Amino acid sequence: MRVLVVLDSRDLPQAQGLLLEDQNLSPDVFPPGDCQFEYCLFPAGQPETVRVIETGQDMTAEEVAERYGALVVVAGHHAVDNAGLKTFVRRYLLGGNISAYSNEAAIVLTLPTTGHPEFPMWPRERVFTLPSRHQPRLSDQDPSAAWVHEVRAELDGVVKTIEENQTYNPNVGFGLLVVDLRCNFFLMERLRDPGRNTLGTMGGNFERGHSIDEQLEALLIRRFGPNKRPRLELGPLLSCTNMKNLYLHYVDITFLALARGSMRGVSDDELIALRPETLDELPEDSSRSVPRFMFTLPEVAAFHRQRRLFTPVANAFESFCRTILADQLRYGRKPTVTFPSLLDESSSMTLQLPPDIDCMQTIVGEMRWSTSTIPFFEGDI
Repeated sequence: MRVLVVLDSRDLPQAQGLLLEDQNLSPDVFPPGDCQFEYCLFPAGQPETVRVIETGQDMTAEEVAERYGALVVVAGHHAVDNAGLKTFVRRYLLGGNISAYSNEAAIVLTLPTTGHPEFPMWPRERVFTLPSRHQPRLSDQDPSAAWVHEVRAELDGVVKTIEENQTYNPNVGFGLLVVDLRCNFFLMERLRDPGRNTLGTMGGNFERGHSIDEQLEALLIRRFGPNKRPRLELGPLLSCTNMKNLYLHYVDITFLALARGSMRGVSDDELIALRPETLDELPEDSSRSVPRFMFTLPEVAAFHRQRRLFTPVANAFESFCRTILADQLRYGRKPTVTFPSLLDESSSMTLQLPPDIDCMQTIVGEMRWSTSTIPFFEGDI
């Protein structure tokens, strides 16, 4: 994907040493690779075109939209008040309402000391602001290496997200609601969108051409390595979540998975163990030792009530609980519940429910049910 970095010419002194090295984009922020970064200097006023430094070509906003999949708008001191720049970006995002390039996006890169300005005239769903966390005020003469590191890491993730969505086809996710024999659930905290700072499980893109068992194998190797992956038995499909806004579109299919081994050692830069402040949200009798990866049925229900679960995980958990309650109402209360294996029709998986058999009725009764019919759920990002 090609990305155009747009810099107000008057903000050159503020950007030098951070985003630029002499007349070139700094590889510390814009690393060379699959994504090709180019840049232009935007003058004051209302220019009809901008000149791309690398090519020397003058381009209108519509021509930029045809060539580049995203803009990085450098929000320096002058850019935030540049009416012409704001209009140019707005025209780019509209793409002339031509369907071939009407799904473009912009990344607002706020320089140190600029703060987090807002641009209400731009469609919010297609504008990403970096860094996502507000930085302390820093001196222009002493740019922070931590700021550069954070921006580079976040920029890479956002560019990948934009590139995934440069299509009319939704991105399909493969997720697992992982539970052990004692009905304890695996949870970690997400560090990327969609669902940043919510609680999720293992998953990833459903790679094109993979079958379900091939995708499970690829996921386990990627997350645990070829020799340390736990034994997981895949159960039924719990939920299919359609998540969208005006720009992003994800379809996440989440299966039940029974773990017959330790779930520690997950290798995923986008997941971390729950932080102490997150564990403080649990009931008083819950363990707050860190790191924790497995959580009881009532504890996950508490996170569900607090809307702390990533949407596909919340939907899968709701489907799980509603399925068990329906089974209890039909066949009577039992200390265990059995699910069929998805990949082996001759086997099944049996889970031990909590000692309080009536807890499922209480949990489901306190749920804010979705209006969708399981296993299909609709939701916004």
